[in-house]
Amino acid sequence: MSKHTVSFVDAELAGLSIRTAKNGKPYASGVMLLRNENGGFEASLPFICFSNAVGALRILEQREHSAELTGESGKPERPIASVSGWFKTEKRGEAWSTVFRLVSVDEIIEPSEDSSL
Repeated sequence: MSKHTVSFVDAELAGLSIRTAKNGKPYASGVMLLRNENGGFEASLPFICFSNAVGALRILEQREHSAELTGESGKPERPIASVSGWFKTEKRGEAWSTVFRLVSVDEIIEPSEDSSL
């Protein structure tokens, strides 16, 4: 069965974590938060990434961590990026789980200097 690529524009990446798999290669995981055009919450999707996009996600994780350390803007902002990948659904026991397999980070959106504009 072929994989159908899905893209999300302006996905907030929460709980971004880079780890090392048993095979010694890095992978990323977290949750994508999707919002409507008014900024209202629409969905949260767990994601995992084993592709070369881990490098871009590592940069986002470091930015998020350094913003938390310096206390910039009072409240740490989640990294936002345009991403693409595909969904994988598995049955584990009696339950089904779906995870987004992130394949690429197409664009990293820089937070605006003044969000009131």
